[in-house]
Amino acid sequence: MENQPFLLPPDPHFVYMLYSPSHDVYYKGYTQNPGKRLVQHNTGESRYTKNKSPWKLVYLQVFEKKSEALKRERILKRQNRPFIESLLTHKINILDQLDPDYLVVEKL
Repeated sequence: MENQPFLLPPDPHFVYMLYSPSHDVYYKGYTQNPGKRLVQHNTGESRYTKNKSPWKLVYLQVFEKKSEALKRERILKRQNRPFIESLLTHKINILDQLDPDYLVVEKL
């Protein structure tokens, strides 16, 4: 049986986690465009992450409402590392279910 493509809501809101191998640290955030946001983190456009690149997108959770996503982001920012790392392989992490082209950002 083939896997069905993951269908996003019409106006998706995402909570994401990035990992910096060079600093062994996770960053959690909210966005509507995960591919673009990852580029921003890796090009120094975010104050906290600019000196810790390169960043890798390791977690993505989708919500229909912005308020739900922001609530989840606040919860994740308060969690300890073992909990955060347990989410990386949890079924709510949709990263491996998305079409990889969804995260591609066109060069300007």
